[in-house]
Amino acid sequence: RDPWAILTQSPGVMSDRINVGGNESGQQAQFSAGGQSADENTFAVDGVGITDLAATGSSPTYYDFDQFEEMQVSTGGSDITAITGGVTMNLVTKRGTNEPRGSARYFLTDSDKMLGLFEEADPDIADELAPGQTAVGAGNRINEIVDYGFEAGGPIVQDRLWLWGSYGRNDIKQFVASGAADNTLLENSALKLNGQLATNNSAVVSFNRGDKIKTGRNAGRTRPLETTWNQDGPSELWKAEDTHIFSSNFYLTGLFSFVDGGFALRPQAGQGPEAFWDANGIWRNSFYGGISNRDTTNYQVDGSYFFNTG
Repeated sequence: RDPWAILTQSPGVMSDRINVGGNESGQQAQFSAGGQSADENTFAVDGVGITDLAATGSSPTYYDFDQFEEMQVSTGGSDITAITGGVTMNLVTKRGTNEPRGSARYFLTDSDKMLGLFEEADPDIADELAPGQTAVGAGNRINEIVDYGFEAGGPIVQDRLWLWGSYGRNDIKQFVASGAADNTLLENSALKLNGQLATNNSAVVSFNRGDKIKTGRNAGRTRPLETTWNQDGPSELWKAEDTHIFSSNFYLTGLFSFVDGGFALRPQAGQGPEAFWDANGIWRNSFYGGISNRDTTNYQVDGSYFFNTG
């Protein structure tokens, strides 16, 4: 239930991971198509380019799956305004209409349910597991995933003004191969206001906020808990767009967007002694940390003029 899972189902797209039951949720996949490299990929929300310019080809945020009306994946023949030639993913959010509508969800995946799936395939598997061991194998092992949220929209003024909003929370608790806890919380909210200001003029103002709070980032066999990071955001996207039709041959669209991107990596052990490798190749003490601000401001005017040649 994220854009990267949709990418794995897109013809011609190669991904470096498969999300099984949510064990890769909250993590970005590396992907490519058509011989392009992964750093040439582009992310957009409602036509606004949001690609992380400090980690090109990546998204600056994570998403609530149910806030989207559709996901458009392009592996070739992209619009001329695309800044790179790799895979382009445009995420189109829902909007309010004259008919009030909404939806809500609650999903739960826990270790007992995952074990049950394996027991169906092999009834004796539970007898072969050590205490506390799961049947998922050497990769990320799901402890519990809780995903819930809602979205709703409708008219403020019939045929003139519409409002839509959403909220989602995805609480992902896992164990890495070493047995250390790897917990990620994704929290998303969005608002969109659409207006038909005149017969020939329409406008939209929208706000999207995504936060990723991760404890124990980079935990593994060589990174015990004391050397891991706690990660937090958030990232916010503001957009204002107006389209005016001057005639049947000519229209202009003006757009302003601001992406307040970036995140912080805070050492679990605080500002302790400098990290080092011990004799067994295991990191010890506190790792370095830091805050990365990755803001993008965009002003854009697009116009189209149609004419007859005969």
